[in-house]
Amino acid sequence: MTKYRPEIDGLRTIAVVAVIIFHLNSNFLIGGYYGVDVFFVISGYLITSILIKGIRNETFKMSDFWLKRVKRIIPLLLTVIITTIIILPFLIFRPTYIEMLKDIIPAIFSYFNFHAYFNFGDYWGQTADNSFFLHTWSLSIEEQFYLIYPFVLIIIYKFFKTFLKPLLLITIISLGLFIYFVNIKPQFTFYMLPFRIWELSIGGVITSLPKNIKISKINKQLLPLLGLILILTSYFFATK
Repeated sequence: MTKYRPEIDGLRTIAVVAVIIFHLNSNFLIGGYYGVDVFFVISGYLITSILIKGIRNETFKMSDFWLKRVKRIIPLLLTVIITTIIILPFLIFRPTYIEMLKDIIPAIFSYFNFHAYFNFGDYWGQTADNSFFLHTWSLSIEEQFYLIYPFVLIIIYKFFKTFLKPLLLITIISLGLFIYFVNIKPQFTFYMLPFRIWELSIGGVITSLPKNIKISKINKQLLPLLGLILILTSYFFATK
C-alpha cells in the first residue's frame, strides 16, 4: 500500500481549480491552463512510484494495474457522460446534440486527443470550445502513456537496475521534441503523447531521486514553499 500524501492532493486541487477558473474566464487567471501540466507531473510521480515498487518487488502485474485504472476512471467518466446525455437535450439544439454524441466513444476509449486534433483543430478555437468532452484529451494522453510506460520501466530495470538516468534521458528527448515542434506544428504538439511524455516522466525522475539525500530542516520548509510560489506565479503571469 502506497502511503497517502495529503500535500499531493492539495497540489492536485490547486491545479484543477486553476483550470476551472481559466475556462470560466481566462482574464481571471491567465495561466490557469498550466494546471494541466502540473497535473501531468503529479500523475507521473505517483504512478512511477507505484510501478517501481511493484517491479522491484516482482509483484507487478499489468492486468492488476489496468484493472485499478479502469475502476478509478471509468465509473466517474460514465457518470459524467450519462448525465450529459440526459440533461443536454433540454438545453441545446438537436444538431448540436447529435454532434456531441460523436465525442462519447473517443472519450471512453481514450483517443480523444486524436479525435480533437483531426476534428477540431485548434484547441483554443470555437469548434473545440463547443465540445462537452474536450477535457478528456488530457485523460486520453495519460491513459496512452500508462499503456506503454510499465513495459518501458520493466525494460529499464532489466538492463540498468536503476531508473533515474534512463528516465532523465527520456525526459530530455521528449522535451527536445516539444521545443522543436511547438512552433512548426503547434496543434499536433499540443495534443500528441510524444510531446507530453516529458511532463509525465519528469514526475518519474523526481520519484527516482536518491532517498538518502540529507536536507536541512529549514530547506524542508522552504523548498516546498518555493515550489508552490513558482506554480502560483505561473498561473498569474503566463502569456497567451
